Amino acid sequence: MGVIDKIKLIVKDVDTSKVGYYDPTYSDVHKLLEESLDNPDAVKEVINNLDFIWKCTNFSNISWITNDNLLKEKDYITTLINTIDNFRYKNSICLLIFGSLHFRLANSYPELVDELLCSNTYKKMFELGLDTKDYYSIFLKLGKDKQEEFINELVNSDIKIDFSEYPFALDNKHILEDNIVYLADNTNNLYSLRKQLIEKQNVNIDKLNNYIDNNIDKSFESIVNSSSIISSVNGTIKDIYKMVILDVLDNEKVKLSDINIISNGAFSLVLVIGDKVVKLGKTRVNKSFPNNPYIIKPLLRKTLKDNDNEYFIEVTERVNPLDRSIEDTYPGIIDELYTVYKGLRDLGLVWTDVNYRNVGRLIKDNSIYWK
Repeated sequence: MGVIDKIKLIVKDVDTSKVGYYDPTYSDVHKLLEESLDNPDAVKEVINNLDFIWKCTNFSNISWITNDNLLKEKDYITTLINTIDNFRYKNSICLLIFGSLHFRLANSYPELVDELLCSNTYKKMFELGLDTKDYYSIFLKLGKDKQEEFINELVNSDIKIDFSEYPFALDNKHILEDNIVYLADNTNNLYSLRKQLIEKQNVNIDKLNNYIDNNIDKSFESIVNSSSIISSVNGTIKDIYKMVILDVLDNEKVKLSDINIISNGAFSLVLVIGDKVVKLGKTRVNKSFPNNPYIIKPLLRKTLKDNDNEYFIEVTERVNPLDRSIEDTYPGIIDELYTVYKGLRDLGLVWTDVNYRNVGRLIKDNSIYWK
């Protein structure tokens, strides 16, 4: 009796599509495989019936896949991958193939690694619809010569995933540039993507800026999605936000791609558009301040109501913020800051976040000059 017939006897009274993870059937099948794989005929029989054997296997009884006699057989790796969709425990596949099997090959059969890390394997993983973190884990196993093939298969398979944070080799940064439109199509925040590509990946973003300028609705949604406070407002308020932002863009003679998100706090989102600062947010306890020479008066501030919540949009002139280096050229700055603090205190306002970054000099006169 061959090894497959013996396995069939073990599982004849068991529905392998429903058997529990800890059912002893799995360990019985595993024990039989381990005992049988010294026989060359059994090895060939197992390889020819891997689709069936996968159904009788769980992750705790899987060491047979790295059996030396199986690994020495031509096309074993390819057949194993091609039949793996019969394995019930999809959440274990990445650890199984790119953990246990890859580790064994890398250490004992390096000549077989290319058979595992190839287009066929990637396609099968994408067909299985693994978790996003699994794709990242696979990428980490790849040398720089394999990264482009993996990303190409991912894109061709139309896997909706943002791989802009993947640790590409320096020589492979072009992969990100080549796929910027794909990344843009699959992100809900174009500005976060741009920041990631500039600060962490150091790649050219001209294509992304062009995408931002030519996709107004998605670019605006990206701005809104940058803040959990703003993303929850109703459609009417979003329309007002969009109208004001587009108006400021037009009057500042700049593009959507020129917008910089400089702050995303608990109550507001702050954008720099040309020489203007646009603040979108939820109204705090202090809705207004008395006129005084220390606080920039908004060029525009509009309160917007959404049921019991109150939001606002505010446009002010941009300032050049101070930094600590000013102490070297202007020793009197500390006294001047204290004068500002006292002036605010005399008006009944307490300045709780005294910091150089919260003080600046106006770039232009604080007056409305656009149409």
